[in-house]
Amino acid sequence: MFKTGITQRSQPRGLSMVDRELFRTICTDAFRFLDEYKLRFIFERAEPWGYEIRYANKFVGIIVISELRDFYPYVQIAKLRSGEFPPKEGKIRLETILHSFDLDDLVGIRSKESLIPPLERKESFNAQLMESQLRHQARNLQQFAGDALSADFSVFSNLDKLVKNRAREAAMRKWGDKASQYGWS
Repeated sequence: MFKTGITQRSQPRGLSMVDRELFRTICTDAFRFLDEYKLRFIFERAEPWGYEIRYANKFVGIIVISELRDFYPYVQIAKLRSGEFPPKEGKIRLETILHSFDLDDLVGIRSKESLIPPLERKESFNAQLMESQLRHQARNLQQFAGDALSADFSVFSNLDKLVKNRAREAAMRKWGDKASQYGWS
């Protein structure tokens, strides 16, 4: 059985404990299908930047992050290492071994039109927006990531190429010819 680590720090400005409870309630309902893959709730935290919930089984981990500044829920799919979430990769280089990927990258490969459309910057946080987006991400996870949720990580090689191409392009923009010093050509 997994231990549940709950961290409570200061609440994001303008949000109350009700919002944290709402986030948890929506995730519990929207991601209920993870039970089919024996993924269980294992961790929750609230930070000034937003909320995070994690689900895991022995092989697969799911991280749901709602960043209140961006009003966007990020979902990551991780290949667990010895039953643990892998550490953050930091700066991505060509030789970096990636163990987790953003759901949006996977959906972008499989059904780009299913991605959550970008929001206008003038939108302000509200519970309906949070719920709508969390449910949208849960549907995308259920519909397009069944293989990864079943510990078939074969799609990770395509995601690895996508992420590293993006990192290479960013390095070329940032360093130009000097990017080769960091392993990019």
